[in-house]
Amino acid sequence: MGLRRLIKSFEFSTRVRSKLTFSDPTKIRLNDDSKIDPGLTLRQTGSGFDTGLENFVQTWTVSPKGLKKWMAFEASEETPANTSVRYRVISAGVELYWDGAAWSAPSTDAHWNTQAEVNQNLQALVLTGFDFSIKVNLRSADGVSTPKVRWLKVLVQVAVESWDDLIYDTVIRSMRANLRATTVIQAAVVSTGTTLSLATDYKLENSGYNFTGVSAVYDLTNDPNKFVNLASGYTPGAARPDGTFEDGEVSLSSPINAGSIVRIEMEYEPEIAVFTGQDYYEVQRLPAVVFERINEIKAGARTDQELNDGEGDSVRDIPNGVAVYVPRPRQSTIRFEYAIHASPGDLHRLADAMDKWLSSVRTLRTWAFDEKVSLDPVQEADTGDSVNLDDIVVTTGAFQLRGVPFYVRPEQEVNLIENVNATYTVT
Repeated sequence: MGLRRLIKSFEFSTRVRSKLTFSDPTKIRLNDDSKIDPGLTLRQTGSGFDTGLENFVQTWTVSPKGLKKWMAFEASEETPANTSVRYRVISAGVELYWDGAAWSAPSTDAHWNTQAEVNQNLQALVLTGFDFSIKVNLRSADGVSTPKVRWLKVLVQVAVESWDDLIYDTVIRSMRANLRATTVIQAAVVSTGTTLSLATDYKLENSGYNFTGVSAVYDLTNDPNKFVNLASGYTPGAARPDGTFEDGEVSLSSPINAGSIVRIEMEYEPEIAVFTGQDYYEVQRLPAVVFERINEIKAGARTDQELNDGEGDSVRDIPNGVAVYVPRPRQSTIRFEYAIHASPGDLHRLADAMDKWLSSVRTLRTWAFDEKVSLDPVQEADTGDSVNLDDIVVTTGAFQLRGVPFYVRPEQEVNLIENVNATYTVT
């Protein structure tokens, strides 16, 4: 997996107001009076600007799971006379400042850092988690003027392979965490009790289910209208090598008599597989969602990025006269075509669960670099147009992700221009 240096930006514009945390909104604010030049400032009152030492704004949290190192920091500051801007970082939920030798927990109003101090020492931050945010402290010594911060940039080293990150770590990881369907088991109770063993007494012919919980249990003999849900919990069986679980045991809130007909509604995580570019494949476990085709959509012969190209970004180390320039990623629309494989009894429920997941997850965050991509359903799975193959029913659907970043071009280290000597000849 390749290591890349990429940039996380915190731009203080109107659209991010709800994502910011203010120490006291009556004293500090996001100033967007000038729509073309918004930023963080102290709030002006009849007596001027507040002169307190603890006025701060905390950014939203970013969480790039491919994180290897926070590398550099830059801020756009405006500091009139008798004003200052200071910073703290919040890493894995712990607020820290650089004490001159290490990153430590602050305890006084003096425990803040300048932009240069954060930049020079950010690489020494010991990683204990992925979450990261920044506190911005604005101060006015005389109340006459306010400092202003327009944006922050953080250079971060991440391990990322774009296609693997998109397919396996972003899409499939979200599906495994959130996509749940139900199947129904109906049988005569073997013996009176408050447990039902799916591993022995009620074992299914299809052993491929990865049960995650029980939705409901009904005693149909004594409660044919299913008014009383007797389910109280589910204990999974032994873990399989692939991380799924063997069938386990359902617990009941009250016993069901032997011979009664019981209806058990089990929640499960479907198998999710990728078999792109293959004319034939065999699904190892059912029910399953199989991605049969994943491809980049182009408008004519152009990608999304080529239709709206732009410059890259950089984080500058001004005291040392250098910068890291990161080209803008190619942004694309990616289409996912999938097939649902299930028994006739499970097909409708799994297709419905897939539609619900697509409807509820309208945006995803990429795993490695925590970038937002938009999800659009394209073709709902039509269970009325399914194919029956040896008691297995198959139906298909599709969705697409928009704004998917592909980090194609490498970053560059460049020297900053300090002086420009121009010679003019007047004729």
